Amino acid sequence: MTPRRTVRQALVAVALSAAVAGILYAASGAVFGWKIPYLLYFVVVLAVVAGRQVAAAVATPPVLESPIREDTEVRAYGVLDRPFAEVRRWEDRFELIHGDPAYFRRTVLPEITAVVDERLRTAHGISRARDPERAQELLGPRLWEFLETGSVGQRARAPSPAELTLIVKEMEDLWLRQH
Repeated sequence: MTPRRTVRQALVAVALSAAVAGILYAASGAVFGWKIPYLLYFVVVLAVVAGRQVAAAVATPPVLESPIREDTEVRAYGVLDRPFAEVRRWEDRFELIHGDPAYFRRTVLPEITAVVDERLRTAHGISRARDPERAQELLGPRLWEFLETGSVGQRARAPSPAELTLIVKEMEDLWLRQH
């Protein structure tokens, strides 16, 4: 909030308090015959108005119906929809590889290779470049061939979803077979 806006809100609160206190002062004197000082009305009404503003300022934001947005194109605060933006990026990449093995080898395979290399490094303390025999032994023939050629079996094409599922399963097993 800007200082100008804060001053404006304070002046509105004082004016509102003065008006409500005046109405209460006149009504209580005319209807009930009370002789309560106007200043007391004003202070009480001002305290209520100020308390309401403070409570509104420190109130927790309303709970959203769903804390996770599923919007694919929405940008909130200049950032793509999180936490699913990375998943959507992979979905887009996999959609683009349908029938295009060159795109798969150029775009997706290096990312999968990086994940496998990181798994080898963290789980087994080796790298494919420095210890290829041990890495090949840990990876198994299908995963090793896939990382080297970008395809499964003898066909030079992008892997099918079923073949990718087997590759991912072998990658997960690599993490489980520590030392």
